Amino acid sequence: MATPTHRGAMLAAKSIRNQQVRGVASSTRAVVEASAPLVNPAQQKILKRIKKVRADEITQLVGRLSLFGPMPVPTPSADGTTPMQLSNPFLARKNIKTGKWRPPAYSLRRQADLAKLALKAGHLDKLPPGPKTTALKDRIERVKMSLSQSDVKRLDTNVVPIAAPPPKFQAPPAFLKARHRAEKLANDVAHLRRGFSNDLERAQKATEDDQAKYKEMAARKAKEIVRKEAKLVPLAEQVNALAKTVDAYNESIVAAHAESERRFTMPVEWVGKLPEKKKGAELGVRLYANKKRMFKGHLWERARASRVKKQAILMRHMAARVARYKDYYKKRRPNPLKPPRYTKPPRLPF
Repeated sequence: MATPTHRGAMLAAKSIRNQQVRGVASSTRAVVEASAPLVNPAQQKILKRIKKVRADEITQLVGRLSLFGPMPVPTPSADGTTPMQLSNPFLARKNIKTGKWRPPAYSLRRQADLAKLALKAGHLDKLPPGPKTTALKDRIERVKMSLSQSDVKRLDTNVVPIAAPPPKFQAPPAFLKARHRAEKLANDVAHLRRGFSNDLERAQKATEDDQAKYKEMAARKAKEIVRKEAKLVPLAEQVNALAKTVDAYNESIVAAHAESERRFTMPVEWVGKLPEKKKGAELGVRLYANKKRMFKGHLWERARASRVKKQAILMRHMAARVARYKDYYKKRRPNPLKPPRYTKPPRLPF
């Protein structure tokens, strides 16, 4: 049986493999954790929520067709391409099987929140048309009408659409897990080797009674080193094999990112009839749109027009009426102090 010293010498050659494992781990970590361009997490969260609206409809397209029936004939765009047709999640749709109306997938509150976030992100045109998005667009148009042309240009240039950051270089989870196990195992082996060498030094300096104890401790550590290095060899081979898949893994990430951007920027025709707006909605006065009088007013205000008209008719011949009234008494009693000519009681001239 080989002594612990001989085993330590035999295992010295295997330390090269351990160093190779640690080298692979450190070099891969340097590549994986390379500094990426700084992005605003809040802006990326907003962009992710806006992208999710379209991504969910593309994912659930088959289910929407079974519920709401086939899509109408698509309308070709100006450049001749046929846009993709998706069900509008902001509008209610009728179920062809039950005949009942299915409410919108997004409530009005969520639609309003998404519209505000999309306006802040500069992607309001990417959302499907709905009550809240249309109202927000009308409001923007009213604000632009009240501004000068220079202010409108400044307002348009201030809004910069949020762009998705480039995909970050990553490593497969299996590689990261194997690398972590290899590093932990290599650290354990290095710790055991230091303890093994310390035990041998103590055995040489100790008395004859303590030498057996230190040699026994060194023998146990040597067995543990052999056992762990036996595990480390296949694990190092696994790490080296998985390191070759890092490039393929990142190529798949880049392809997925490109597909996500293509879906987000592709032309889409949202299927669903938007309810007609009430009169005056574009002006923000739906209650009093096309009304001659907005409020009832006081009674004297309501009766003033007819009163003024009646007064005008009466005052048109008022001078002649006054003249006739005065002439009547003048003819009947030219001299009021003398006895009257007529004994018949007088009558009024009207």
